[in-house]
Amino acid sequence: MDKGSNTKLRILEEAMGFVAQHGFAQISIGKIASRMSMSRTGVISHFANKADMQIAILRHCEQVFKSQVIMPSVSSDPLQHLLNYFQNWKNWVFKYKNQPKMTCPFVKAISEFQDRDDCKVRRCIVDQQKRNLKFIASLVQKNIDAGIFSADVDPQHFSLTSYGYYLSHNINRNLIGSENADKIFMTQISTLIQYSLAEE
Repeated sequence: MDKGSNTKLRILEEAMGFVAQHGFAQISIGKIASRMSMSRTGVISHFANKADMQIAILRHCEQVFKSQVIMPSVSSDPLQHLLNYFQNWKNWVFKYKNQPKMTCPFVKAISEFQDRDDCKVRRCIVDQQKRNLKFIASLVQKNIDAGIFSADVDPQHFSLTSYGYYLSHNINRNLIGSENADKIFMTQISTLIQYSLAEE
């Protein structure tokens, strides 16, 4: 990795921590430059504008998500693969950054851009969430194909339901501050899986 690429990666790492704490709307070239003790010119040379920087941050977050959640979840057992995914997903950003008052950057992005007019940043967020939902559905389909889940299970419905649990987990853990948030989330997932199992 050359010096320019390494600097950009460090900027994106710092920016990921910032948006997980403060959100995408609050980020600016100046704030990131200040946090990294760099000049504004030094930071802005890596991005065309604020929207370009926001998209770069989102894509960096997705790469981190793959390395922290998707790849470590892999198992030859379809059910274990699915369980691993949810176990790794529930607090992935805290395990990676471990900074106070952090929320999943994707949840931050969704809440900030869901009601905005169409724009490049919003389209990036939509595409990312579609990929995540599709990935969860693919794990569910593998369980159906293996005879672990009932053939009546709708992978898309399962995927959306589990995502709803993840969003409520973020509210319960980060806003309400429930000490049982992780346990509640995994109990919800376990119940969803139990309802999906094929009859023996």
